[in-house]
Amino acid sequence: MKIMGRFQRMLIYIEACNSGSMFEGEEDFFYRHGILGITASNATGSSFGCCFDQQLGSFLGDAFSVSLFTSNRVLNTETSSVLQQVQYVKESVNKSSVSMYGAKHLEEDKLFRFLGRNQGFIENTENILNPTDITDVRFIPTL
Repeated sequence: MKIMGRFQRMLIYIEACNSGSMFEGEEDFFYRHGILGITASNATGSSFGCCFDQQLGSFLGDAFSVSLFTSNRVLNTETSSVLQQVQYVKESVNKSSVSMYGAKHLEEDKLFRFLGRNQGFIENTENILNPTDITDVRFIPTL
């Protein structure tokens, strides 16, 4: 896609245990192609489930994605950088190693370049994640 001119720069979010392994050893490739990867964990780390529903007996989300989506509502995409979003997510998801790989020079780009403009962002930084609710997904039983 890069060779065909379909994008100048790309921002990829990956939520999974060991998600950093998607980029490790290939950082030069991603850098040369203008691709920045934000992952829920490093190459050896776990991901964390959250938002447990007692009635369903299941986790309804994962801490990385919930925090990422929350950041899209509380950060102004026109004035906030990718790095500010990553810092917000890292503070919210303090149990896993949220990581950046590839074209790290894109971290200073404003979020709107990748996500568009969010005219109605909420000026509230309250964290919706319940810290007692966050659980290593490797210990969540499958149904």
